[in-house]
Amino acid sequence: GTILAKDGKKLSKSSKNYTDPMELMKTYGTDAFRLYLFRSNAIIMNDLLFDEKGIKEQVQQVLLPLYNCASFFNSYAILDKFEPDSVKLPSSDNELDKWILAKLNNVVSETSENYEKFEFGEAARIIYNFIWDDFASWYVELSKVSLNNESKDIVINVCSVLKYVLITVLKLLHPFMPFVTEEIYQHFEEGSIMVSSWPTTMNLTFDQTTLKDVEKMLNIISSVRNIRAEKNVAPSKKISIGLETSNTDYQKFLNSHEDYLSRFLNFEELTINDNINHDNATIVVVSDVNVIVPLKELINFEEEIKKLEKEVERLTNEVARSTNMLNNQSFISKAPAAKVEAEKAKLEEYTKGLNEVKKLLEDLKKAQND
Repeated sequence: GTILAKDGKKLSKSSKNYTDPMELMKTYGTDAFRLYLFRSNAIIMNDLLFDEKGIKEQVQQVLLPLYNCASFFNSYAILDKFEPDSVKLPSSDNELDKWILAKLNNVVSETSENYEKFEFGEAARIIYNFIWDDFASWYVELSKVSLNNESKDIVINVCSVLKYVLITVLKLLHPFMPFVTEEIYQHFEEGSIMVSSWPTTMNLTFDQTTLKDVEKMLNIISSVRNIRAEKNVAPSKKISIGLETSNTDYQKFLNSHEDYLSRFLNFEELTINDNINHDNATIVVVSDVNVIVPLKELINFEEEIKKLEKEVERLTNEVARSTNMLNNQSFISKAPAAKVEAEKAKLEEYTKGLNEVKKLLEDLKKAQND
C-alpha cells in the first residue's frame, strides 16, 4: 500500500506533509520506526495513514517494557544468585507460570507461521500484543509475589521462566528490532542473537481448565480496577470485596491464590462464597463470578449528599425562575414565540432533572442508613 499523511493525502516533497524519516529515527530510534511501519501495515496492500504518535507508542509499549523486564529479571537474578544453567527448561506446578508458558507457545507457533508466509505485519501484531498485554502488564507483575516467597526453589523457577520468556521474545522480535534485541540479549547470553537458534514450542501439556481459571482471575482483577477508576477510588485505599460463585472448584482456586488477589485488589476484607448480599453494591459479572463491591466502599456519602442537595437547590431555583417567567403575561405577549417555547423546554428539562436528582438523593440517604 501507500503511506499517506494523517489527512489521507499522499506524501510528497512539494506539499512537505511529512517529517524526514532520518529525523524520526534520531528521535525515536530505528527499531521503533521499523516496528511501527510493520504493525501499522498488518494487512498487505492496505494504505497506511502515517502518524508520528504511533512510533512513540512502540517506544512506550514495547521498547521500555522490554528494558524494564530485563532489568527486573537481572535485579532478582543477582539478588538470588540465580545460575542460568541450573534450569535447562522451565517447568512448574504454578498455574501462573503455566499460563504464561502456554501463551508463549501460541505466540511462537503463530509468529513463526506468519514469518513463513511473509505476513510480517501480523507477526509484529502478535508479538506486540504478547509483550504489552500478557508479559509486561501481567506476568512480570504477578511474578513479584512468587519472587518474595521463602522457598528458594520457587524463586529459582520464577527466574527461569522470566528468562526463558524474555529470551524467546527477543528472538521473535529480532527481525523487526535488531538493535534493541541484540543489546538486551548480550546481557544474558553468549554470542550474537543473530546466530542463535530460532524459538520452538515447548513440549509441555497445559490443562485448559487451569488456563481459563487464570484468565478469569485476571479479568476479576481488571474489573475491580475499573470499578475503582469509575468511582475515583485510589488503588491505595483498602476496600471490602465479594467474589460470588457457585463453582466450588473455582472458590478453591481463588482461595489458593489469595496472595495474588491481595496484592492486586488491595482489599480490607475478601469474601469468597456462593451467597453474598447484593444490596447497595456495584456488581460486575465475570464469567460465573459476581464481583461485588459495597457502595459504602466507593462513595463518601456525606460529600455526595452535599453535592446532590446543592444540585436540588440549584434546579429548584431554575424551576421557580422559569415558572415565574412563563406565568408573566407581559413576557408571554412580548417575547418572540421561539423564546417562549425555548423557556417551556427549559422548564420541562429542569423539572425532569430535579425529580431525578431528588430520587438519587433519596436512594443515597437510604443506602447510607443501611
